[in-house]
Amino acid sequence: MYAYYSRLIQKEYKMTHARNRLLNELILITEYISADALHFRCKDIGIATVYRTLDIFEKLQIVEVIKRDKCKLYKIRHPRKYFHIQFVCKTCEQVFQYDDPEMIQAFSIFKSYIETQFHHMLDDSLVLEGVCKSCLAKE
Repeated sequence: MYAYYSRLIQKEYKMTHARNRLLNELILITEYISADALHFRCKDIGIATVYRTLDIFEKLQIVEVIKRDKCKLYKIRHPRKYFHIQFVCKTCEQVFQYDDPEMIQAFSIFKSYIETQFHHMLDDSLVLEGVCKSCLAKE
């Protein structure tokens, strides 16, 4: 928790009641959540403040963000020792996490290639979108 506070303070953001409350709530949530759903859980904080705070958290890389159609979903960014790979089903909107060592190794090679050829990557996550097996079976 201290790492999140220090990141805010280093960038000269004050630790307000609203930021503290939203940060604590995000730490407790294990799944991705929309700004509206977060507002529902923190009714004492205005919706505009929720959106502004999430924008700050995104800018400071305190949260991970998945963009879905017209909505963003947020989840606290926990320090990790390896790459983060996800698959998002466009039908049921379920998010699958992948920790397979072979996938992580393949992504590591891909990341190294991108960094040597083109860019320095700021994020080490990969989000794939498609339709999951269970939704395919229903069709």
